[in-house]
Amino acid sequence: MIKRSGVIFDEKKGKFSIDWRETHSYIAATLQLEAVLDASKYAKGKLLDVGCGSKPFLHVFDGKVKSYTGIDMPSTRHLNREIDAFSSGQELPFKNGSFDTILTTSVLEHVEEPQRMFNEMHRVLKKGSCLILTTPCQYGLHEQPYDYFRYTKYSLRMMAEKSGFKVAYTKPLGGSLVIVSQLTAKYISILAYALLEILKGRKIDKREGFKKIKRNILIQFAAFLPQKLFLMLYNLGLKKIDDLSAEVDPCLYIMVAKR
Repeated sequence: MIKRSGVIFDEKKGKFSIDWRETHSYIAATLQLEAVLDASKYAKGKLLDVGCGSKPFLHVFDGKVKSYTGIDMPSTRHLNREIDAFSSGQELPFKNGSFDTILTTSVLEHVEEPQRMFNEMHRVLKKGSCLILTTPCQYGLHEQPYDYFRYTKYSLRMMAEKSGFKVAYTKPLGGSLVIVSQLTAKYISILAYALLEILKGRKIDKREGFKKIKRNILIQFAAFLPQKLFLMLYNLGLKKIDDLSAEVDPCLYIMVAKR
């Protein structure tokens, strides 16, 4: 088993999964992982991971790309030993046409000038190359205070085309059922944390509460179980119902665009 920032790779089975101990949003993280796995068929050559963190998707691209380069900001909250170069996605330190694939997952919402980032990604990609991008739409604040925007499929297409990309597809990941189930699991965590703090006679910390929840394995497990059950039902048939709302109430998006 190889664990990378919440993504588990079972080498023997060749399967990927989400480590429930590393996220409050097991459902959203699983849907994003599945979408990236599907989109990885478009990857080739030299890959640039913009906002790579600890490179959770590194092994997804094994055998599909020749090299995997990751950039991130020095201020990233992730461990920086995996980062190959410190840089903002708005100023990529590479020559024109340096890469064949760009991957950027849950990063665009943290970028102050998103159009500038699209321009830069277009610049460093070779002609005929591919951009794989995910970003939340209806999802809670995270990595505060560096959480600036939420996007629709229309704004994503607009910015991509304005930079010169041709959008292959933009897909919603999860609809109303996913959003409600995800929020319910989070509130189970919050309620359990609040009750424990009250029982211990401590003041509830609204700003740092989620960090403390993440360090409590029992609370994490209590929130994980209903999410795991939901995903089982989701794959058995709830997805068909949820898809009816996904076009207008998406949790996340994945976009694949060609240079």
